Amino acid sequence: MKLQLNEKHLDNMALAMRDETRLLVAEGTVRSSKTVTLINIFYNEVKASKERLHLLAAKDYDAIRDNLLECNGLGLLDLHKDVRLVKPKIGSYYLVLKGLDKKWKKVLLAGYSNKDQWKKILGKTLGVILVDEVNTANEQFIDETFARQVSAERPLTLFSLNGDNPKCGLGENKFEFDETTGTVQTATGVIAKQNTLYKNIAKQENLAADRFKKMLIAIKDVNNEYTTNPTLDYEELDITVEFDDNIVEDTDTKRKQDMSEVSAGILSPVEFRMRWYDEDEKTAIAAVQKEGLLFNKYLLILQAGAITPELFVEKVYGENVKNKEDLVEYISQRYAPPSDDNDYDDEDDNQDDDSNVDEDDDE
Repeated sequence: MKLQLNEKHLDNMALAMRDETRLLVAEGTVRSSKTVTLINIFYNEVKASKERLHLLAAKDYDAIRDNLLECNGLGLLDLHKDVRLVKPKIGSYYLVLKGLDKKWKKVLLAGYSNKDQWKKILGKTLGVILVDEVNTANEQFIDETFARQVSAERPLTLFSLNGDNPKCGLGENKFEFDETTGTVQTATGVIAKQNTLYKNIAKQENLAADRFKKMLIAIKDVNNEYTTNPTLDYEELDITVEFDDNIVEDTDTKRKQDMSEVSAGILSPVEFRMRWYDEDEKTAIAAVQKEGLLFNKYLLILQAGAITPELFVEKVYGENVKNKEDLVEYISQRYAPPSDDNDYDDEDDNQDDDSNVDEDDDE
């Protein structure tokens, strides 16, 4: 079987070739070619690596064979005929191929579900590592793989994720579709239900916060070691990482809240435009000044009932303004003239007259 490379494959391969790329994670549905893409990246990077030892890992040897070596005719052994599977007299299977430097490269095979299968990597320096369905892997194994790359000249780690596992992505039941409204449940509803999505976010935040702190310390160390501008020792500071309480950004609710804060004077119109229209401060100030003149010009006309809130928004903010429906709703609630509740309906008027006549007749 021949692999047809598309733009997505090529983009990912180009990303992996960058010197600054240290970790590449692929997530996607079944048949999304994420594993095939990583297999080819792995092959190319092993060929180019100066390290002798590399690693392919999956749940067990059966998974390595099915998902990585064969992969329905698109595996490492099928696509790249120069890769050979070797069974030594003593020990486990491994792969060999010649690198661009004409030296033999050895690829270890490890099943992460059993420590006896992956303890072979202990004490070794590994160049390129591919772990299939990493979100189902033993955490100790993952930590060890990173440790095995510390002394590698250009280490690269490739992870594929099992999208069917609740540990992957946002969690189980991340959205609920409401057939009556045709919409999905908002972040507010997700938080209220305390489902897997909400519980997973706290765990991920704890891990991310720890990584951010370590990253700051690493940046400080590199700066102090290799520049003439030493910084304050971060270890002497109390570093905190704060996350907002949203699981997924409930944009509609957040935007309406910001509009209310603008009305209350808590958030300035300039800050609002910078946040929601991706404008720099100078552009936002100019836009607010222009809108202010137009706003005052058309406000009296709106309140006189001569134009609709929709037309008011178009005149002040432009026909192609973002979030037009929200602006119309806001203007309608805050500035549009109230409807006259005393207006008669002809039928109501006639009914009143009829009732009066009946009363007169009774008398």
